[in-house]
Amino acid sequence: MRRLIGAAADRPIRVARVIARLNIGGPAQHVTLLTAGLDRARFVTTLITGVVGGREGDFTETARARGIEPG
Repeated sequence: MRRLIGAAADRPIRVARVIARLNIGGPAQHVTLLTAGLDRARFVTTLITGVVGGREGDFTETARARGIEPG
């Protein structure tokens, strides 16, 4: 891990996660737990998702319940 000096040390680290779609399953649960688990004082995190198919279960509401607004 590299050390940041000066103003960069005071700013949170930006993290972007991308998943094809937030359909019900292990990958959606994994990315949701990882995103929700980061220290919000140290990280600004964005979860980028595709569109869930009409016949798939949608994990979006579960993500929102954990304070994540998928985009």
